[in-house]
Amino acid sequence: MKRNCLNLKFLLTIFCLFNILGIFAQNIPPTSLYAFDKYNVNSAYGGLTGNRIVSLNVREQWLGIPGYPKYYYLTYSQPVYRFHGGAGMGIKSEYHGIQNVFSINMTYNYVASSLAGLFSFGIGTGIVNISNNSENIITPEGIYTGENSSHNDEFLDKLLLNNRSFYNFSVFGMYNYKNIEIGIIFDKKLTLNSSDLSYGFHDLIKFNWQYIYGINKDFYVKIFGLIQSDFILLQSNFGFTADYKSILAGINVRGYSPDTFDSMSIIIGGNINSKLRIIYAYDISFSSLRSVEDGTHEFKITYDFGNLKNNVKLPVIIFNPRL
Repeated sequence: MKRNCLNLKFLLTIFCLFNILGIFAQNIPPTSLYAFDKYNVNSAYGGLTGNRIVSLNVREQWLGIPGYPKYYYLTYSQPVYRFHGGAGMGIKSEYHGIQNVFSINMTYNYVASSLAGLFSFGIGTGIVNISNNSENIITPEGIYTGENSSHNDEFLDKLLLNNRSFYNFSVFGMYNYKNIEIGIIFDKKLTLNSSDLSYGFHDLIKFNWQYIYGINKDFYVKIFGLIQSDFILLQSNFGFTADYKSILAGINVRGYSPDTFDSMSIIIGGNINSKLRIIYAYDISFSSLRSVEDGTHEFKITYDFGNLKNNVKLPVIIFNPRL
């Protein structure tokens, strides 16, 4: 009985580790609410509403599977009129099986407005810390008696290096003309090399876009997309929502071909009042994991603190209140 339990835990451990390797190989954390979490996706949106905005995003993916991924994002952004742009900060905490990834990033974006449209571009930098919880791993050959326990596994001993920190860097830009938005982000992201289990930096590029079609002053349709690639794999998202006054509903599909369709997300939400907004997404999986996982839930809560000074007249760069 004890041997069977050890084998089961070992299999679960291997599953979690391959889950980690897969996530770092893609290095593209998923989100179904990217169209409503714009600063988190593209920091060129920092300060464009003219207000101080704080946002919390929570995603728990593939519930029911041991070590399922969890993502927690907290962002804050505001305009910086003296420097003709915006600034912000993002704090992210991600859990993938036994691995925890914590990061803090600061960004600045310069905003320029002209008859041809609005341009916003900037840079961001921060630090990423990676740690592993090896206490949750039990291997068939491991020794777990007393204080000096050992996994007796070279693969695990090389992988389970705690509290390693790295710097990251990104550049980004966004263009808006009337109801059309197009953005691009270039990141130097941390990846795990599955061949020798070493960490290194890899290129990641993202494109986001959005089009708003207004039917009347109370009802409009928003069509949006996000394409990400680490030049090895490609991940795409396409969706739309219908917004009526203070409520919205829509769908998002992840994938670009019959072989890559991963999930479809049902999106609902709305404004509780003039300052607070809550949006929820539930992912219906199309992958082979659908037979063993219990779904994916994602929440986004946004609070608008208003302008820095109530008597400040907003400059012409403030382009769209429907962020």
